[in-house]
Amino acid sequence: MLEALNFIVDQVGLSGLLLNAAILALIFGGGAKRRVLGIALLVVAMPLSSRIAALPLDATTVEFDAFPPSLRGDAVVVYGAGVFADPTGGMWPTGASTSRAAVGVALSKSLNVPLVVSGGIVRPDLAAEALVLAEVLRLPPETVLESKAGTTAENAHYVAEICDQRDWDSIILVTSREHTRRAVAAARTAGTDVAEVIAASGGPVPVGLADFIPGASGLSHWRPIIHEYVGILWYILSGGIDPGTLLQ
Repeated sequence: MLEALNFIVDQVGLSGLLLNAAILALIFGGGAKRRVLGIALLVVAMPLSSRIAALPLDATTVEFDAFPPSLRGDAVVVYGAGVFADPTGGMWPTGASTSRAAVGVALSKSLNVPLVVSGGIVRPDLAAEALVLAEVLRLPPETVLESKAGTTAENAHYVAEICDQRDWDSIILVTSREHTRRAVAAARTAGTDVAEVIAASGGPVPVGLADFIPGASGLSHWRPIIHEYVGILWYILSGGIDPGTLLQ
């Protein structure tokens, strides 16, 4: 019993314990509405819930840690995922941007195809993502840098232009796992043939006991998932995504 309690404490931390105390207070504190709210919060705070909700967003066709030696595609395309400024004003790529670019470089070298990094200025006080990645990570000099795109739809538009200019028939797209569905749909809507989609991470982690323990981390997993669902809906309404491409 003590070992089980220690495991739970290690998984959820102090904030998780406080969250679970609040959930229990709602469930057993009286009142049908409070009980329903508590049960709903209990379910949402379980990491398993966000993992299930994220499944439709995953359009990955090949896992990076097990990709075959030959993949169809005339170029590897990486979408940026943000940059930030340090206290001195220096620009750095986020962890997601770095992992995407690292996978892209490895694939480009392994398959001997060109590398495209797409990412522009998303905030006036920040530099273009592609340029920051090229400088900080010292990307190969032959890397094609697209530094105008500020959204996923613009990534798709400008990459389509590059493909047309260079007579590329298809690409291998690298981005974050939860971003793959929207990114692929936007690219195909823009007219680009996405031959393969690779997430900048290893394969999905098997479900474990920790996925059933409610905690603050379970709630935090919902932010990128909600962002993607809202983004998909907005792109459908604004014409950035042809709904049919979501099912391809």
